[in-house]
Amino acid sequence: MDVYAAARALLEPRLGDIRAYERAHPAPVPPTKRTMPDVYDVWTRYCHSVITRMQKITDEFWQALTDDPDWMRLAGGRGRAPTLVSITNLFERHKVRFRNLKAEEVRAAWDRATEFEELGEYLRSILLWYHDRQRPLHELRGVEVQVAARIQEVLPRLGVGPKIARLMMIWNPARDDEHGEFFNVIPIDSRWKGKLQEAGADIQSCNLSSEQAYCSIEEDICRACFDLGISPRHADGAVFGWIPSRLVED
Repeated sequence: MDVYAAARALLEPRLGDIRAYERAHPAPVPPTKRTMPDVYDVWTRYCHSVITRMQKITDEFWQALTDDPDWMRLAGGRGRAPTLVSITNLFERHKVRFRNLKAEEVRAAWDRATEFEELGEYLRSILLWYHDRQRPLHELRGVEVQVAARIQEVLPRLGVGPKIARLMMIWNPARDDEHGEFFNVIPIDSRWKGKLQEAGADIQSCNLSSEQAYCSIEEDICRACFDLGISPRHADGAVFGWIPSRLVED
C-alpha cells in the first residue's frame, strides 16, 4: 500500500474526533496587526522542539520541565547567557537523551540572536501575505514547505532537521495556542512511521533526515488530509494524541 492510501486508512476512523475538535476550536480572525512570532517566540519554539528529538515525551516530562525555573529562564530567552555546564546539568536532571549534544546545540543557538530575529520577521511576513489573506490551500501548502526549508537553512548545525522545523511551525508552547498558525505541514516522527506501517505503507527505509525524502512522504499524507477535508496539523493531533479519541464537546 502506498503512503496516500495508508494515510487515508489511518485517518478515516478519526474523522469524527478531528472534526469535533475543529468545531470546538474554530480558526481565529486574522489579527489587524501582525506582531507575532517575534524573536523570543521563535526561540521558545526552538527550545521546546529541539529537546523532543530522539526523546520519549510524556505529560510528566513536560510538567517537570515547566516546574523547573532554570528551564523556564532558558526557554524564555531573556537574561544572561547560560553556560554549557548549566544547560547540560538541566538536561541531565530531566533525563534528556543525548543531553551533551543537545546542550551544545542550544548553547550555540543562544549566540544566534540575529538569525532568530530574522526568522521572526520572515514568519510574520509569510503569515501576513498568505495566511492572513486566506490564500488558496495549495498556495499555503507550498509556502509552508518553503518556510520549513528556510528554518533549516537559517539554523544549520543546531539540531533542526525536517521534523523539528515543522514542529517549530505548528507548535507554540509559549502561548499554549489551540489554534496554531501553520496548518499544512506535519512533524513526522516514530508514531507517524509506526502508524503508517501498521496501515500498510512501506517506509521503513525512508531517510526522514533528508528534506526531499521527507517532503515526498509528507506530500502524500497532506494530499490524503485535503481529500478528507481536514488540516494536516489536526491529522497530526489525532496521530500524536493531543486530539483525543471520542472527544466530548462542551
